[in-house]
Amino acid sequence: PAGGDTKPLDLIAPADGPWPVNCAELPELCEVVKKVAVGRAVMAAVSNSNILQMLGQFVDVVQKVGVPNFLVVALDERTKQFLDGRGCPSYRRSLRARGGGTDNHATSSLKFQILAEMLSVGVSVLLSDVDIVITKDLLGLRRETRRERCASSRLVRGMTDGWDDRTAYGHVLPTAMPGSKEPPLASLRLVARNSGLFYLGRHATLAPGWASPASLHARSQSRGRPREARPDAPRLACAQEIFRLAYGSHEVAGVTVRTMNYMCFLNTKFLFKHMRSDAALADRSRHVPVSCHVNYHPEKEARMVSIKAFYHGGDDAALKPWNGGEGRNTGGCSGKVGVNTDRMPPLGDKGYKDFKLGDSLLAANEEWSWSGEGGGVHFRAGGALSSPWGEGTWGPVPSPWRKDSVYVALGGQTYLLMFLSEKWAFTAVRCSDEEVSFGQLKRRDTPQRRLVW
Repeated sequence: PAGGDTKPLDLIAPADGPWPVNCAELPELCEVVKKVAVGRAVMAAVSNSNILQMLGQFVDVVQKVGVPNFLVVALDERTKQFLDGRGCPSYRRSLRARGGGTDNHATSSLKFQILAEMLSVGVSVLLSDVDIVITKDLLGLRRETRRERCASSRLVRGMTDGWDDRTAYGHVLPTAMPGSKEPPLASLRLVARNSGLFYLGRHATLAPGWASPASLHARSQSRGRPREARPDAPRLACAQEIFRLAYGSHEVAGVTVRTMNYMCFLNTKFLFKHMRSDAALADRSRHVPVSCHVNYHPEKEARMVSIKAFYHGGDDAALKPWNGGEGRNTGGCSGKVGVNTDRMPPLGDKGYKDFKLGDSLLAANEEWSWSGEGGGVHFRAGGALSSPWGEGTWGPVPSPWRKDSVYVALGGQTYLLMFLSEKWAFTAVRCSDEEVSFGQLKRRDTPQRRLVW
């Protein structure tokens, strides 16, 4: 609170001392941050030459916004030359992930070593993936008032994969035990922070802009965890280390953590599934997010173009071509995950014999509840379907990637039903507008075997 006593940070580079520090070990990095840093802080990204087109989009947006303390860590010479040609400050660092991979997950795993190096010379870091579109100078937000900015500063700040208050900030989940007269059990559910955009090193009410040993310790502890084969192991270890308690010779990370506001630092699930259909949030005159991370969808570069056109170009229709899920919004089933056609083949009298899920549905001969309706849905031989809404048809989805799904044509609409074999349940997507609904076996005593063996 304003006027309250605060505890000073234990700074790697004291405010009244030389800066940067530890330059004997990292002279090239020190030279770059001397030129680029503002208030001893930088916005940084890590990239190799596999994603130069996406990197170019990202750099163009950052330069258009006018971030003065931005640099890219180039993992190979081709990337360094590419950045030099765009007038973008860069730091050449030769690193390869464990196993020698150069894909996006392997590159992402290197961020944490680079982050530790930057902290060690006394620079605070806002580390960003390159599949992000920004609208403002993120580090410059600290110069705005608390009301105007979307996130107040903490030692560690990170965006979230969540799309509402519960999934973004955690919640208590009550679980009633069948037949028990005791109160429901309660468990705290947390959502992993997304490593696509996070900040380490300063505290707004303490000493802005200087790295803290606590931040560096959090990274060094996670790097000391047992080695794992997964390419995202460093990211997971870092997220876990923040919450681990001290015990034995293991020291606590000792960082203060804050989750960024999911309406201001967007992920694309929130943008495409929720925000664009909200009249107030989609109105750029009333709300403009700070950044949007294309982390939920595979069409990263193309969606970046659309997001840039919407927020930087003022194109009201730019987001409309995209589904909330994967693919483009065609108004039909074509473009949904693994589906390239709107024509759904009739099942026929014998077609189910070559369709394992269909064979299993007919063999089970069960009624299914859909959207809570009391009347049952019944999958019948020959592709006939009976339901509380009338008669329809069903059959296989014509895609090698949708063997867990059937289509249902009912009431002039086509639905794709993806079955969860162990749960005897399904998720349905209406092709025309992507409305999602759910269904399950109507009787409560779910069979112990799987629907499809």
